[in-house]
Amino acid sequence: MQKQDERAVESMIKCGLSLEAVCESFPKFNKSEIEEIYNRIKDMDTSFEVPEIKRNCS
Repeated sequence: MQKQDERAVESMIKCGLSLEAVCESFPKFNKSEIEEIYNRIKDMDTSFEVPEIKRNCS
């Protein structure tokens, strides 16, 4: 799998697609490679605080 392909798979995973959906989206790619990328992305610490946004609607 080329780097460009890997980035495309990562993007789909980051959008919230399940492993099965990603595998169906890229049927020509090796499933074990997709699983490896999926696990790596899911194991990343993506927790961060979102600042509270206040609006004055008056």
